[in-house]
Amino acid sequence: MALRFINHIIETKGLLHSIERSAQILMRYSFGRSRFAEMMGSLEKDLGALGVKVTFCVTASLLENHRGFLNRFRYLGHEFAAHGYFHTNMKMKTLEEQSDIVNRSYGAFAKASIRVNGFRCPYLSYNASTLAALTKSQFAWTSNDIILWDDALDNSRRSEEHVRKLETLYNTLSPDTSISLPAWSGKLLEIPITAPDDEMLFERFRIKDSALITGIWTRIFNKVHSKGELFHLLFHPERFRYFEAPIKETVAVARAHSPGVWFATLDEITAW
Repeated sequence: MALRFINHIIETKGLLHSIERSAQILMRYSFGRSRFAEMMGSLEKDLGALGVKVTFCVTASLLENHRGFLNRFRYLGHEFAAHGYFHTNMKMKTLEEQSDIVNRSYGAFAKASIRVNGFRCPYLSYNASTLAALTKSQFAWTSNDIILWDDALDNSRRSEEHVRKLETLYNTLSPDTSISLPAWSGKLLEIPITAPDDEMLFERFRIKDSALITGIWTRIFNKVHSKGELFHLLFHPERFRYFEAPIKETVAVARAHSPGVWFATLDEITAW
């Protein structure tokens, strides 16, 4: 199983990107804890200034040791969703194993006295068994499908190889054939994600210039807004310092629209 997973990561991310990503994670959590704490402190401060509430997707196994840290964000009005129990690929598990992961995740949040309604799969990777397990659970929503607005990238940044790997790793949909709106699957609501996200821009398309990222996200927002659809930006909190300016600019563009844009959490969308 471990070998299968390693092969899967190399196939979808590429060997060099896989090594680079592993090094980043090692630095972030082993050698760079103070830097990570600094980044999260910046996130806590600046999200409040933006007036935007965020849905944080958290692996349930982290709850017990990080409850105080999570409560700081909860008291600021942000919310949490389950991101697996451990960060494991759901598609590589049986139905029974996936059901156990889903139920253990919900139970961990209940034990921590943190309300949870949503489950986002690690790696955004799921199959029919995942949906079956979630449908039988107490979760109300999931969010794994990606609508990839790759036409927002200039031609020099796009390639068939990039797109192929994205389609292998994620359930990637085209805005030309899919509507960026939540959709019911039985009692479960699927809330699609707007892409490219921070990881795709940084690691796949090698776009790290703040102005370029701002241009990509604001162009996508304007297209989504013109169609009356959902702009659902995913970003990794530890990268917030690098993406702070593009996020702020995108929020400013959204606030400038009339009629006003609803800045909703995923729980709020589900309740609506």
